[in-house]
Amino acid sequence: MTSKVTVLDVETTGVGNRDRIVEIATLTLDVATGEVVDRFETLINPQRDIGPTSIHGISARMVELAPTFEEVAYAVARRVDGSILVAHNLSFDARFLQNEFERLGAEFDPGNGICTLQATGMKLAAACESLGVALNNAHQAAGDVEATAMLAMKCGLPWENCEPAIAEWKGRENPRRTVVRAAYETEERDVISHLLDYADISFLTDRRLIYADALDHALNDHELDADERAALSQLADLLGLQTEQVERIHRQYLESIILAAQRDGRISDAEHNIITRMMASLGIYDVPVPPITDTAHAINDLHLTSICFTGEAVIDGHTYTRVHMEAVAALHGITPKSSVSRNCDLLVAADPASNSGKARRARDLNIPIIGAAEFLAMFGTGA
Repeated sequence: MTSKVTVLDVETTGVGNRDRIVEIATLTLDVATGEVVDRFETLINPQRDIGPTSIHGISARMVELAPTFEEVAYAVARRVDGSILVAHNLSFDARFLQNEFERLGAEFDPGNGICTLQATGMKLAAACESLGVALNNAHQAAGDVEATAMLAMKCGLPWENCEPAIAEWKGRENPRRTVVRAAYETEERDVISHLLDYADISFLTDRRLIYADALDHALNDHELDADERAALSQLADLLGLQTEQVERIHRQYLESIILAAQRDGRISDAEHNIITRMMASLGIYDVPVPPITDTAHAINDLHLTSICFTGEAVIDGHTYTRVHMEAVAALHGITPKSSVSRNCDLLVAADPASNSGKARRARDLNIPIIGAAEFLAMFGTGA
């Protein structure tokens, strides 16, 4: 029997096989001791519409600079390969992992793991309440995976009857980069302590990878403060890294951010700001900064006769569907369009950073895109 158990949770754009993962978290345990030996979490850019924001709380803007699944496939594969998989509704999480790996031509077999949904017969929140397990930040992958791990321990599930997963990724390893939700960005976590507490040394055999993991953790808020600089310098010394090795890691990290920003063919003001802040923090000034390409559009300056909507918007706790916003437009004499074409004057998206098919088409045709909040503030909610 394997000595490694990996608890996982994914948030997705929907439930179909064409849907994509938008967030993943894993927590790896040593079966013999119950000790946490590794934690991993990141938002994923699905390169399509983000799905039901009202459920998972993820917006298009949150994943603009997040890695794609391909960019984290190596990191995910080495965590699940040879592990007994545990999840709350394991068949769902395993199916999405399998779909993502298959898109990349990689092999994935979930093995025979443990499903805490089957074990408890209850949804995650109800199971946690029934068994006295804390569930913090529900529908966030990191919060759900913590609760699922505790549920598995409480249930005393039979690891000996399980078979480990197989995940074989033959692609190259991308720069070690993750993007986590703001709820975790504000936690005070010391860089070196984070690594020593949660890094599985069997994963991090290369000293440069250990440093890169720390850099990624420290740069989650896009800047390095004095304490983080000191901790990274101390870590580099402990690892015996030369100055040129550290500089190369910094440069590769910055280049990966710029490539992510350019992925959708545009550079927003927010992306430009993040890149320049990271350059200053890393002390790299010889890399060209892509110019801002997004143009701000004032809705008052637009002569609107037709309009198209994409996605649903959640504003101040209220959900406004595409159908609802189309009705608001019609009340003001603006013709709603079902698709984006050259005779469409405006696209309204739940988030102007949307990477939906409609948003990509609008950018190709140079049709203005505004957020649903701005549209509803101008025309009212129709309530």
